[in-house]
Amino acid sequence: MTNNAHKISVSNPSFEVGIVWNMMCSHRVASRTERSNHAVGKRQNIALFLLVLCLLMATSANAARFVQNTDQFCLKEHSSNENRISVLSYNLYLIFNFDGHAGSNPARASVIPRWVRSSGNYDIAVFSEAWLHPSTVKDGMISLQSPDPRFCSYIYDSDGMFGSGLAIYSKYEIEGYDFVSYRDCSGDDCSADKGVLYAWIKVGSRRIHVFATHTNAGADNDTTRLNQFAQIRSLIDGRQYQPGDLILIAGDLNEDRYSEQKYNKMLDTLKASEMRFNQNSLRYSFDGDNNVLAVGSDQEVLDYMLYETTSRTVKPWPESRCKYIRARGDYLAFDDRDLSDHYPVACEILLGPPISSSRTTFNTAPEEASGRRVELTCDKGSYKSLIAVASGSYGLRCGALKGNVTLQLSKACNGVRSCSYEIDHQVIGDPFPGCAKDYLAEWSCIDDTSLLPSKMVPAEASGKVIKLECGRVRVPRGPPRKGLISVTAGTYGLGCGALRGNVTQHLANTCDGQESCRYRVDHHVIGDPVPNCAKEYIAEWKCVAGARRSK
Repeated sequence: MTNNAHKISVSNPSFEVGIVWNMMCSHRVASRTERSNHAVGKRQNIALFLLVLCLLMATSANAARFVQNTDQFCLKEHSSNENRISVLSYNLYLIFNFDGHAGSNPARASVIPRWVRSSGNYDIAVFSEAWLHPSTVKDGMISLQSPDPRFCSYIYDSDGMFGSGLAIYSKYEIEGYDFVSYRDCSGDDCSADKGVLYAWIKVGSRRIHVFATHTNAGADNDTTRLNQFAQIRSLIDGRQYQPGDLILIAGDLNEDRYSEQKYNKMLDTLKASEMRFNQNSLRYSFDGDNNVLAVGSDQEVLDYMLYETTSRTVKPWPESRCKYIRARGDYLAFDDRDLSDHYPVACEILLGPPISSSRTTFNTAPEEASGRRVELTCDKGSYKSLIAVASGSYGLRCGALKGNVTLQLSKACNGVRSCSYEIDHQVIGDPFPGCAKDYLAEWSCIDDTSLLPSKMVPAEASGKVIKLECGRVRVPRGPPRKGLISVTAGTYGLGCGALRGNVTQHLANTCDGQESCRYRVDHHVIGDPVPNCAKEYIAEWKCVAGARRSK
């Protein structure tokens, strides 16, 4: 099938534009609308609206659709944590005013980026259905007004309702981009220029290759979607990658995970897979029963963060996790209201294993890890010879959060050459009764003057003070001296499902370079990532030699 809407192929910085206008414009209604009982009546109103809109939006074919910019002065610096990337994918539902939900009003468009920046320390954000008010969204993502870290590099489609509605924001540099229109389309989707927005992002020594997309809607249009998936795969195959690069496919793919046969065909065609989901993740990305903006009563998983599974690039570490989360905010006359008819998917992606690890796994109850021992050792002949625990995890195979028992393992094993640690569920708790749980210990072997400390303030942490301090560190060709704090992670609400490191920047701004630091946890300053859940605070840091920062 040939798309009768305008088609654009862009390779930055040049644009090739060919436009064939549909004489009777119509627009894609969200996939669940096509399956709802209200669809026919709504389309009659939409057709009239769009006929007028077509005349108003017809502009020069030579106009530059895609807007790209990078603020070199605020880019996130490369650090040793390049192996941990946090990515958000979100369908924004910024379309014409539909069912009184203010899609065409910039109020909601201005609240969405505030939520994104305050809800988690995301490195990359991928948006679909960002058709209207793209500059409003951009202004919010890069605003200096917000205390939350801003997104310093971006690319978005400015062509309104006839464009792709795609955008990519990053705290690292977007080095380049490309856009390819879909050759095939069905139904109302043919009035928009849907396709794939591809960007390559430099993160330390590696690149993250993001293929952002929004495929054809409609439960019966799976054949069209398969052709679009094949086109995505062809675009991926036509690019060059290094072994350490990561390839992500993100967006509203409109194929329901619970339609197993179609879902598996999608993954097979894309040569892609999903990461595991947190136990506290919402079950659906589109939930007509609970999301006030969602039309109808369908409950589906339509939004994805996939990684490609061929052997030429790095794969996420198995402990990488994703979750669907509910995004809410105040806009117009509404308080604490859903910000889109879709829920975003947030993923914490781990790209490298620890220096050392030991896993104790027993697959059938009651022979599980509790009551067994895990051995942690370091080479006695090495200069870096003592254990520094990175994480302890109990019950990952049952869905537990990675690092859920780190503090207990750290207390037992930090600072020794060899540690035989007994796993006891009566001491560390049982996150999943009735499920045989594995235990994963991760640690580094480092010098005894540089052990990685951490402290936890129990829930509710807001309003409490946590003290970070350093002992003496060994200096090459010199005597030991007082160490200075270098924050590695600040996490607020890990037990409630927040991403690890979600408030790192604020802790680092306060405590880096100090010998000792008293840090007050304040949700009014750092935000509330999981409302209505009592949240703990975990501070992690290392002690380094260097010039002391003045207070």
